[in-house]
Amino acid sequence: MAQVGRLVGAILAVTGDDIYLVGDCKEPCEFPRYGLETPPERHVLAQPYIRLKKRGAFALEGPRLTIDLEGEALPQLLVDSFLIFRNGSVSERLWRLCIQYSPEPVDGVIDADWLRHVPRGIWEIVRDSVLRCS
Repeated sequence: MAQVGRLVGAILAVTGDDIYLVGDCKEPCEFPRYGLETPPERHVLAQPYIRLKKRGAFALEGPRLTIDLEGEALPQLLVDSFLIFRNGSVSERLWRLCIQYSPEPVDGVIDADWLRHVPRGIWEIVRDSVLRCS
């Protein structure tokens, strides 16, 4: 079961031994402080997620989602679900919506596996509606 959390506005996806950064950080991030190597610069719209390398002890902080999806399919699902395609940042509204409509957390972990079962066309309608609201 993969785990998903946040890091300075971006999403971190942990699947097996791999850690992916999804979207862009909303402020400068000291990756080594979190046990990660600083990733190379990237154009987030062309490369919406990137694999990170562990540098030391690493653990997701704060609320975590679990999704039963492994490998690169997980960060791609997160891109399709949460990224604002015009600027590469993660939508706080979509993230909160996911948290709000997931089952109650157990030991700080929220089961969000339902997200991978929502038909993409339906989620696109939700995305458009949520992102359009001000």
